[in-house]
Amino acid sequence: RKTVLELDAVHTKSMGYSLIERYGLFADRKEYEKLGQVWPIRVTLPSLAILHLAEYEMLVSTGMKPDAVIGHSAGETAVLYASGSGSKELVVELSVARGKSMSLMEDKEGTMAAVNCSPEEVQQYIDEAIAELGPGQLEIGCYNTPDAITLSGPAKHIDLAVAKADAAGIFARRLRTCVAVHSSMMKLCEEEYLKLSAEVFERYGVDEPTTAVYSTKTGEFWNQPFS
Repeated sequence: RKTVLELDAVHTKSMGYSLIERYGLFADRKEYEKLGQVWPIRVTLPSLAILHLAEYEMLVSTGMKPDAVIGHSAGETAVLYASGSGSKELVVELSVARGKSMSLMEDKEGTMAAVNCSPEEVQQYIDEAIAELGPGQLEIGCYNTPDAITLSGPAKHIDLAVAKADAAGIFARRLRTCVAVHSSMMKLCEEEYLKLSAEVFERYGVDEPTTAVYSTKTGEFWNQPFS
């Protein structure tokens, strides 16, 4: 709770409003229901960052400390603090920068879907959707487990691939997002993200990690500067 309140104040300073006061997030209220089924990415990413940091602080307070850390997707921001490379304030402001830049994607008709099958199996549904609907940036966005992946790309292609998987008896569900994260569609907001994130790193800077970090892209030890 202490961490959430501390970091909500950082968000308020950066964005001009409190996630707790405006939406009831992290509080015993239901204002967050006003956000609807699909939350704006500018709310989702800072909320996740604050939750990740609060969970980390809670675990550390019990005496648990990691031997190594790994940050995936929204967790790529929180890992900066967990690794000892940057401050909590840096993480929140970086998540705000991510949210602002990815907001540019919210009218591009993208989305994501969870599909419980292997990458080889889901490729069939990707190929069939593209064959029926024409070219589209429908891709595997995340390899979650050997038998669970996340698709990312144009909503119409996602919906068709989900329908085909479902018809084959495979669990498939569209996610509550209108941003095709982890797909090549993200190139559309790359320039804005690089600009905004560079401004954050200029204000805060980073240090060498004090806890080992491994890359979610390669699985290898991360030995490059975060910024």
